[in-house]
Amino acid sequence: MNEYNEAISELQRKISNHNLEINKIKSKIGNQITELNKENVQATPFFDFYNQALELINQIPQKKKMIQEIGKLASELADLQKKISEHKSVLAEREKAFKTIYEKIGNAAYNAFKQNKEEHINYENIFTELIKLDKKCEQFNKVAISENPDEKNIIRQVLDAAKSLYRNQKHKFFLLRYAGLYRQAGKMIQTTDYIEDADSAELKEALIPLLENEKAVIQLNKDIQKFESKRDEIQEKLTKLDIKTKPAKRIHEINSEIGRIEENLQDAYIAMADIFINKKFETEFDDPKLSEYIQGITELTDANHLYQKEIDRYETLIAIEKINQKIVKATSKMDHLKNLISKHEREIKSIQKDMSRLDMQKKSLQEKADKTN
Repeated sequence: MNEYNEAISELQRKISNHNLEINKIKSKIGNQITELNKENVQATPFFDFYNQALELINQIPQKKKMIQEIGKLASELADLQKKISEHKSVLAEREKAFKTIYEKIGNAAYNAFKQNKEEHINYENIFTELIKLDKKCEQFNKVAISENPDEKNIIRQVLDAAKSLYRNQKHKFFLLRYAGLYRQAGKMIQTTDYIEDADSAELKEALIPLLENEKAVIQLNKDIQKFESKRDEIQEKLTKLDIKTKPAKRIHEINSEIGRIEENLQDAYIAMADIFINKKFETEFDDPKLSEYIQGITELTDANHLYQKEIDRYETLIAIEKINQKIVKATSKMDHLKNLISKHEREIKSIQKDMSRLDMQKKSLQEKADKTN
């Protein structure tokens, strides 16, 4: 029976493959019909499917064109987003660099001011905080020089050491303030004529990075603005294309729509082919390709009929084999029951003998009892 089932499975596989091939040929027939002139098919019963197929065919290029357009815009948008991000990162570094640049300018400007205070006294307000800080640091240095630990007793030395430690910490704090005050001065002199009046080579050298950095920042902002403007244009185009989700998701949706259109188109093709074959229109149209397709379907259908006959034969053999198995089981069961019946009949005869013997014994005893009375 297993070999019959295996044979049936193989034949069913062949029929399934042939059916797939038949549908492919029917699809080709439907496709071939859509290439015929409308006047030639207008009076046919498959004209509605003909119109439906043409409408579906026209939808596919539009959908594919939309996918290409969205893909192109999405690629451009991603490229612009990357450029904007990269430029903003560089811009942040450039803006961060201004701190160091202004610090160097302020330092150079203060050095120039200290070298000629009297001549540049009009600019003293720019360096007021730096001058105060210099005085505080000088006072700490004087205190440190005047102290002589060897001339003091131990307790005094310990107290003065603690004071000295505090002053040193304070002094370090003041030193840290220089960077901020240099930056402040470096920014302030930009709005004055001090750079020309100071005529300092160090100051002019410190200004070079500032000019370069400002130029770079201006160009970066221009580029970012240009990229953002292009990005907005692309996003507007995507909005016009009804892109309410991410472009990749919309492309996936359109591909799904194309898939459904192609499925409906195949259904229309097959429906046309079925009518064409059943009504035997191949003689009317006299198209070699259509005749070739019909011949292919006929051969595959005939082969399937033969395969189905083989399947029916194997299924009949399986049914016969199942009946034979049931007959064997029934015969076996019947034999078993016959054996049981024979056994029970023998047991009945044995019991009957025992009952006869017991009756005789009972009578004998009864007679004996009567005589005794």
